[in-house]
Amino acid sequence: MLRGDHAPILTILDSNHPRTNVVFRFENWWLMEQDYVDVAKTSWLKSSNRTFHQKTKYLAADVKKWRKTKPSIFKQLGDIESLHLQQQAKPPHQQDFDIQKHLATQHMELHYAW
Repeated sequence: MLRGDHAPILTILDSNHPRTNVVFRFENWWLMEQDYVDVAKTSWLKSSNRTFHQKTKYLAADVKKWRKTKPSIFKQLGDIESLHLQQQAKPPHQQDFDIQKHLATQHMELHYAW
């Protein structure tokens, strides 16, 4: 006689359960984005008559929305690495060493900012 080791699992999904707050974490590479300062200034000025705590809450919410419009740091690093490999795959006389240097600098800056 064959026996299985399967046991029933009871799962209760409660959509009314309050979500836990996700901690806001600032990422240094945001400072390298040209539009970050504009988003931060606009958010801070928009909540100028609020308390400091409220201002930071609004700022965090606006930055989270802005962040979703940006590619992840891993995607950015991957794209740079791919372009660099494409350059290196060319015969030496067709390689653009200025582009390779620029890509290496971009990669290093992003990596250290992360």
